[in-house]
Amino acid sequence: LEHLRGIPMLPELPNNPTTYEEELLHDILWSKPRAPPGIGNKHGGAGAIEFGPDVTDKFLRANGLRYIIRSLTVPQNLKGYQVTHSKKLWTLFSASNF
Repeated sequence: LEHLRGIPMLPELPNNPTTYEEELLHDILWSKPRAPPGIGNKHGGAGAIEFGPDVTDKFLRANGLRYIIRSLTVPQNLKGYQVTHSKKLWTLFSASNF
């Protein structure tokens, strides 16, 4: 989190990041959780990484956090939210016209 605080806010994030900071912000915005451990290949759409529960655990420990709350896609259960990675990763859907 400390590294993220040092990145200046961009007025617009490019579709094809060219700097380390742009790539980092791109992956934060578009990454997707998955069941298998580790980091997966970039998937379709925005082309961001997929991350497993071990990655979630490592991030939480490194930053003294208990949960991650994210929003991006309609959760698979279509309930407006989905809880994964041993109840440590919550996905909320709040955009009606996504």
